[in-house]
Amino acid sequence: GKGTGGFGDSIQRFGKNMIDARERAATDPTGRKRKFQDQPIRSVLFELFSSQKYWTVKELRNESGRAEKEIRSVLSELCEFHRSGEQKGAWELKAEFRSQEEPGDSGKAP
Repeated sequence: GKGTGGFGDSIQRFGKNMIDARERAATDPTGRKRKFQDQPIRSVLFELFSSQKYWTVKELRNESGRAEKEIRSVLSELCEFHRSGEQKGAWELKAEFRSQEEPGDSGKAP
């Protein structure tokens, strides 16, 4: 069999790339921390709140890899703290900031 190696090799290479990608995905938490490293804490928080409405300080700390003190320093400025009700203990972006996070909503069909 002449030239049969080529196809098998590329399959094997493809399989290896798939495994590498999976391993990279599994270590994402550290990748995410690096991603936020150079960003100001405010834009980190905006990014996180755009993907999820309610966060606890602990969750924000875990996601951003930032110090709790640093997070709290801007949280009260950007967010409202829920002291009671369903979201007790969680922070939510203030209304004036939320509107910025949802561009083009008015143009959408119902």
